[in-house]
Amino acid sequence: MMRVIKWVFCAGLLLPLVAGAGPIQVSLTPDIQIINKADDVGILRLSIVGRNNNLNGLDLGLGNFTDGYSSGIGIGVMNIVRGDMLGAQVGVINRAAGTMKFLQVGNLNWAGAATGMQVGGVNVAETMSGIQVSLVNYSGINSCLQVGLLNIGANTTGWQVGLININQSESASFPVLPFINGSF
Repeated sequence: MMRVIKWVFCAGLLLPLVAGAGPIQVSLTPDIQIINKADDVGILRLSIVGRNNNLNGLDLGLGNFTDGYSSGIGIGVMNIVRGDMLGAQVGVINRAAGTMKFLQVGNLNWAGAATGMQVGGVNVAETMSGIQVSLVNYSGINSCLQVGLLNIGANTTGWQVGLININQSESASFPVLPFINGSF
């Protein structure tokens, strides 16, 4: 027991030194965390609910919120990036308001401009270049492959494979088709 107390005491002394450099964030809430929520995190953020400006590295927590950009991997129940995201988000709810490049895996994936892959229950992208695989896929401007039960593309150049495929593009020969639809 005494070893544990000594270890906790030493860690408590060293924590402010690490925090000042900004590489590691430990957070209970955005108001109870080592690094100020307006600052950047460089390597690792461990949190119940954490919020910072920018993040480069691994983000582990229940609620992961980034006000600027995120570059790395976010794993949590909720991963929300208000800017651009380069890397992967794995969680129940994933949101990249700006550009998402690479991968989102979750029950709800939502991106501004997505390049890469979305896999989950519901995928939403304002623009999508890549692959969407889920029960329901939606993209505004779409040059990708959509695979799901319901696929909706507002302006689609690509393929849709699923039970119901809706292609709202003016160049679409068939706006709604079962099983497979495409437009180029």
